[in-house]
Amino acid sequence: MDKLKRRQELFGLTRQVRHHLHYLKSLGLENLPRVQVPSPDESLIESFIESLEDIRLDLGDCLRCPLSASRKQIVFGEGHPKAKLMFIGASPVESDDLEGRPFQGETGQLLTDIMVKGLKTPRQDCYITTLVKCRPPADRAPQPDEIHVCLPFLLRQIASIRPKVICLLGEAAAQSLLNSTESLTRLRHQFHNLCGFPAMPTIHPQDILCHPEKKRESWEDVKMIIERLKE
Repeated sequence: MDKLKRRQELFGLTRQVRHHLHYLKSLGLENLPRVQVPSPDESLIESFIESLEDIRLDLGDCLRCPLSASRKQIVFGEGHPKAKLMFIGASPVESDDLEGRPFQGETGQLLTDIMVKGLKTPRQDCYITTLVKCRPPADRAPQPDEIHVCLPFLLRQIASIRPKVICLLGEAAAQSLLNSTESLTRLRHQFHNLCGFPAMPTIHPQDILCHPEKKRESWEDVKMIIERLKE
């Protein structure tokens, strides 16, 4: 509660400053004197950021949409809470629902190989999650109303982790999070702005398993992610 109260106070002060600046502008003042101020201490910034545990606690035993009726477990996400690289898929599938963890089974093994062999990064150093936190029936794509309910929790996860790069796995995740109707082919191989963080859409591991020839295409996206992480 103390952390929440501090965040609310900070947001309140920000609004007051914004309103005062608008007032000064209305009086004809266009430029304010510049003052050199020290950069905020990292620990101060951290104190205003909610943890993944806070977000998971707020999600609770979610009954906010119909997906809760058919799921076995909520699949919140897993990995390093301050990962430099974050992976986001569309939704959990059957194996994820059984384990309560994202990207399990053969698809998860391929994603792990991409991390370890391609990106030279252990799986536990990344953060992996999905757009919706419950498995849709028959592993169908999540519906817009289901995404609408879960999206605020995902955005809070992104804000908590503050990754250096986000990798969007598959067309459904890319289109939903980038608010685009463009095909994955057109969205791929370029970085997009997602909540102020660079996001690279790429081919979903399940699609690579079904079409092994797409592995080479995916590697082109991975190489761009590698270069961005080096910056």
